[in-house]
Amino acid sequence: TDLTSLISQEFPLIVEYRIAKRISVEASAAVTYAYFSNDDYFDQLKNEDLDKKPETDNAFRFGVKYYPSHITNALDGWFLGVQAFTKNTKRSYDDSNNIGKEVLDTKNKEGIALQIGNQFFSDSNFLYEIILGVGVANTTRDYYVRSPLSVMDFDNVKEKNTAFYFQLGLRVGFGN
Repeated sequence: TDLTSLISQEFPLIVEYRIAKRISVEASAAVTYAYFSNDDYFDQLKNEDLDKKPETDNAFRFGVKYYPSHITNALDGWFLGVQAFTKNTKRSYDDSNNIGKEVLDTKNKEGIALQIGNQFFSDSNFLYEIILGVGVANTTRDYYVRSPLSVMDFDNVKEKNTAFYFQLGLRVGFGN
């Protein structure tokens, strides 16, 4: 599993399969659990009176890796890769009874990244992988804030943006 994904609220199951001597494909499916707020730090300060609880959602990733070494086969050594992903997180509002319906703070992130990394096996078929990546992602978010006109009313906010992001991965797994 990807240990750094645990920090980013993602609990993945990852499978990599060699399709040629130096090429592999990778896929992962994950459960997400939004134990951190979807807000940035300063947004948390303005919405601190809205208590949100973590909910489960999902994430999916698919990638292709090229291992350039002439000494080893795919799945071992340095690689260059491309990865596409979608990740969804959500939190429910404790104050939903005041809004009159169940409401969620949802965030969807879809993107693509270029990666460089190193994957190596130990003697007992345990594998370790370190990944660095850079990519671009589209993020959409749908959430509620207290209305400035009345403390009993809520306004729905929908945001969309595109931004560059960086990946850092440390994976531990097993294989043969």
